[in-house]
Amino acid sequence: MAPPILQVLGHELRWQLAASLRASDLRVGELTAATGEAQNLVSYHLRVLRDAGLVRERRSSADGRDIYYSLDRRAVTAGLLGAAEAISPGTRPQLSGGSKETPLVGRLASILFLCTGNSARSQIAEAMLRELGGRHLLVRSAGTHPVGVHPQVHVVLASHNVRVGNLRSKPISEFGGQTFDYVVSLCDIARTEPVKLGGKPRLVHWSVRDPVTTRGNEKAVATAFERAANEIQVRVQDFYSDLRNQTSAA
Repeated sequence: MAPPILQVLGHELRWQLAASLRASDLRVGELTAATGEAQNLVSYHLRVLRDAGLVRERRSSADGRDIYYSLDRRAVTAGLLGAAEAISPGTRPQLSGGSKETPLVGRLASILFLCTGNSARSQIAEAMLRELGGRHLLVRSAGTHPVGVHPQVHVVLASHNVRVGNLRSKPISEFGGQTFDYVVSLCDIARTEPVKLGGKPRLVHWSVRDPVTTRGNEKAVATAFERAANEIQVRVQDFYSDLRNQTSAA
């Protein structure tokens, strides 16, 4: 019998759904439009992907009737590596170990991380990607309604060995007319708000729960920030890997 992941992703529509979710979290209506299939069919196959542990879902903070779906890229990678190793023992070390990162070359890529308050999620993402990309990337963050940087951001970045630098909560208007290659929203509400920027950036959405809204004692807040930072770190690493691959292929 074929490995479970091959049985799941071997279906054409499920493969299309996984490919659509590779770069951005999407709602079922957006996935229906992307695949051209009926919504009930898309919903069924999303459940199959979710039950296989390859797709996650989270109710939108902008509209509780909406659900955002995201691809668990680490689970997909682990499953595919396991399938390759099952048929060709020794494949896993060759595929997953020992390779050095390819530095970004060529034109400086520009990325803007966006959320409502620019107080936590977008600040964490900005600092983490800047740490990875260094001088090869222009990384900024902003908020549609900035409220200041939450003090726990400094704590959680330090725990991830990320240099904090001069964090500042900035309004999106500060970048009015400026062009970016990517605008990555981490807030469901900010994604729905009109943003005026120059050019035609590629829009990406990461539906990440806002740790600032956590109620409870200091431990509960710290746990929420650590959970958000862990999720953002994985997404930032995957995003940076995609940028490197695009540069290598160019």
